[in-house]
Amino acid sequence: MLDLLNRMILACADPALDWLLRIPIDLTLLIVAVGTGSIITVSRLFTTNQDLLRRCDQDKRRLKALTREAKTRQDKDAVMRHRATLHMVSMITMRQEGWPLLAALLPIAILGTWCFQRLAFLPPQ
Repeated sequence: MLDLLNRMILACADPALDWLLRIPIDLTLLIVAVGTGSIITVSRLFTTNQDLLRRCDQDKRRLKALTREAKTRQDKDAVMRHRATLHMVSMITMRQEGWPLLAALLPIAILGTWCFQRLAFLPPQ
């Protein structure tokens, strides 16, 4: 079953990625690294609510400032409220970050399988 899956992935990836085998290995690894980073970045841009993440970032900065002010006033109740709110905002952010991982999983798995099967291991010089 895994062999069949492996052959299917290679059959799909070979036409698109075989040109990487004709260039120097250092350049190939650089292109694969940039490609992997691009997949993650692009999937994050298209699968998350960027406005919500921007507002969460602003809220976190403000809540941290409010927490510092409450600490200087030695208001423990306010510190606890601000930390609880910061935790809620962090949970919203974490839920948004799960979607890019799911969207990038398949392309990165295909790229990783192709690299594992087609690129030879070359130890450092």
